[in-house]
Amino acid sequence: MNDGKWISGPWDNEPDHKIMLFNFDGLSILGAIHRVPWSGHLCGYVRLPDGMELKNDMLSWDVDVHWGITYEGNGQFVGLSLPDGNYIGFDANHSGDLSPRDATEFPNNFDSQYRDMDFMTEQVKYLAEQIAKIFTNKSDSSDVDLSPCLGGDLA
Repeated sequence: MNDGKWISGPWDNEPDHKIMLFNFDGLSILGAIHRVPWSGHLCGYVRLPDGMELKNDMLSWDVDVHWGITYEGNGQFVGLSLPDGNYIGFDANHSGDLSPRDATEFPNNFDSQYRDMDFMTEQVKYLAEQIAKIFTNKSDSSDVDLSPCLGGDLA
């Protein structure tokens, strides 16, 4: 959501937070998206299933997500309250990504693309699927239901 600190753009009518619950063969995985207040870019997170530990080495996660895993932690972010647990996440503030702040400060930055809520939702879904496969040691994801059964603002 644009509160007037950035130029108008696709972020104007997006929520700042989104929470989703994905089901994989009886395994529920929580996903979340959070807008970083200082820049407006979005970050995506997945809560690891109980019993799945953090690796304390973001580069060791064998998952494919936008620019890789850039967060491991307890999920307690500024402005976002999530259930206790271990979380991994990624962000859309890399080379080629356009944030609302960057669009405001560098309006002629035509080589970058804003990664919107739809893009981030798909990436969180994909990350949730991969975590479910790792956790359950399944090689076939045909029984993964990637449609969010819970959505909306966390606030």
